[in-house]
Amino acid sequence: MKIFLLMAILFFACNSTSKIEGRQYPIDEEKEKAAMLKVIESETENFFKRDYQAWKDNFIHKDYAFQAWNNGNGTIDVKVGWAEVNEKLGAYIKNHPLPPGSTSHPKVERKNMIVQRPHFHIPLEYRRKN
Repeated sequence: MKIFLLMAILFFACNSTSKIEGRQYPIDEEKEKAAMLKVIESETENFFKRDYQAWKDNFIHKDYAFQAWNNGNGTIDVKVGWAEVNEKLGAYIKNHPLPPGSTSHPKVERKNMIVQRPHFHIPLEYRRKN
């Protein structure tokens, strides 16, 4: 069954600076993009390994956290808010354990990722490595 996980962790303002205590600081967009993509990769890898602790460490535990994925039949599912994400996907991980060192899916290869502002929309192309 094909499963594609996509999550967005961070949303950024429309400008290239961040305000903290009234002062503006430049944002290194390439560094921020690399950090976001690292979280996406980690979340997917740990979900497929059924490593609950490592998986949940990739989420902010707030009401604006969300996760979306494609189902094998072409539909999508979305969970919004950490409580719902954790309840549904956390339970799935716990109820479908795997032996240590194994994975439920082949490696996901992401290509042509485009990060757009203001909300870092990330369209993805993925392929399984067999």
